[in-house]
Amino acid sequence: MKQTLHAFYFLGKKLILTLFCWMVLLPGAGAQPEGPAVDVVFCMDLRASTNGLVDRLRDHLWDYVHLSSTCSPQPDLRIGFVAFARPSYRKENSYVKVIRDLTSDFELLSHDLLQIKTTVENGEQFVGAALTACTKQVSWSKDANALKVLFIVGNGKSNLGEIDAEDASEALASKGVLVNTVYCLEPTSAYEKRGWEKIAQIGGGKFSTMQIRNVYYESLHDFDIEKFHELNKQLNETYLYYGKDGSKEWNLQCLEDEYMFDYNTEGYRYRAAYKLSDAYQQHQSAWDLVDLHAQDPEQIYNIDKSTLPDTLKGLSQEELRATVIFNKYRRKLLINKIEAMIREKASKDIELNRVLEKTMNTLDVLSIDILKDLLAMKGFSCDYPLTYSPKN
Repeated sequence: MKQTLHAFYFLGKKLILTLFCWMVLLPGAGAQPEGPAVDVVFCMDLRASTNGLVDRLRDHLWDYVHLSSTCSPQPDLRIGFVAFARPSYRKENSYVKVIRDLTSDFELLSHDLLQIKTTVENGEQFVGAALTACTKQVSWSKDANALKVLFIVGNGKSNLGEIDAEDASEALASKGVLVNTVYCLEPTSAYEKRGWEKIAQIGGGKFSTMQIRNVYYESLHDFDIEKFHELNKQLNETYLYYGKDGSKEWNLQCLEDEYMFDYNTEGYRYRAAYKLSDAYQQHQSAWDLVDLHAQDPEQIYNIDKSTLPDTLKGLSQEELRATVIFNKYRRKLLINKIEAMIREKASKDIELNRVLEKTMNTLDVLSIDILKDLLAMKGFSCDYPLTYSPKN
C-alpha cells in the first residue's frame, strides 16, 4: 500500500485546518433505502454438469446491485447464496450448504463466491433438500410488503432424495417467496425439464432455460478503462486500515476490484459506482481511519497502533490526524473524478445510441429481466441501462 501522505503534515497546520473546514461543509453520505425489502436468493446446483454457474453469478453480482441503485424508491436489497450437489457439503446435509445468508454486505458475498472452486467432480443433486434449506436456513424478511425471490438453478432430475421438491416449493410459497427455476440445457431432457417447470408453477414463479456461457465482449469505444482503473486504485489507497481485521478488509476491497476488472469491465464500473454511493461511503468505520474520523474524530487516537500499516505506526497524534484529514480530502477529489468518468460514459452511450437490451440466454440476463418485472409490480421505477454486447 502506497503511503506517501506522511509528508503532508509538514505543509503546515494552517493548510490542514483549512482543508478540514472545507470537508466539514461537504454533504455527507447517509441516505437510507426508502422502499420495501427486496430479498433475492440464488440456489445453485454446482455439480460437474453445471460448471460455470458460479462464475456467471460472481462475474455479474454487481449487475444486481446496480439494478437496485437505479430504482425509485430505493429498495432495501439483500442477496443470499445457497449451493448444493457437491460431495464436500456432506451426505448428512443432503449435499446442501448455505454459503451466505441474505446480506447487504455485497463485498463479503462477492468474496464468498470467489472462494468456490469452479470445477468439481460429479455429485448428488437433491433439489427438495436444497429448497428446504432455503425455507429453514435463510432469514427471509418478515415485512409483509417485502419482495422475496428465489432462483434455483441446475439440471438433472428434480425428484431425487427424501424430500419432495414440489412440497418444498409449496412451503416456500407459503412464506411469500416466489420460486423461479432455471434449467441448464446441458444435458437436455424433456422429462427433467418438466419437473423443474412444475416447481416454478407451484412456487408462483417462472421457469426458464439457459446456456452456461461466461465470455462477454464490451465495446469500450473511447472510454479510458486504464485511467478509470488507476483512479480506483488510488481511491483504495485513501483507506487507512486499522484493527484486528483491518488489513484483511482492505485487501479484500482490492481483491474484489481486481477480479472484476479482469473478468467484467461493466461489472467493474458498477462495483465502483457502489463504492462511491451512500450505501458504502462512510460505512467502513470498523476498519478505516478516514470513516472512523468522520464518525468521531477523537476515536482515531484510541486505536491499537500496532494494527496500522507500517508507514503509519510511528506517527504522532498530530501527524496521524493530518494524514487522515488529507486522505479524507483526497478521497473526495478521487470520487468526483471517478463519478465524472461514469457520467460522461453514460451520456455518450445514450447520445451515440450505444445503449442496448441484452437478449443472451444467460443467468444474469434471465434473472434481471424477471427482477425488473417483479420490482415494477411492487411499485418500483427502475432505469437499468445495459451497454455491452455478447461476444459471438
